[in-house]
Amino acid sequence: MFQSAAAGADGIESDTIADVDIESVLQSMHSRADLSWRVLGARAGTSHATLVAYAHGRVSPTADTVERVVHAA
Repeated sequence: MFQSAAAGADGIESDTIADVDIESVLQSMHSRADLSWRVLGARAGTSHATLVAYAHGRVSPTADTVERVVHAA
């Protein structure tokens, strides 16, 4: 569903998502699922506090985490 960022100049690959407004994606999934952050986090295998941090841009999730949230919603 989501692609990981390509290798940087140093040759190290990143598993974070590039060029996607993750905050909007997560907030949209939260709203669409009509679930609390706590329930959505439990379904996605992460804490509600971490999901809220992702949704407010304080932390960047991995592509795997975003995919789990999308499937959990």
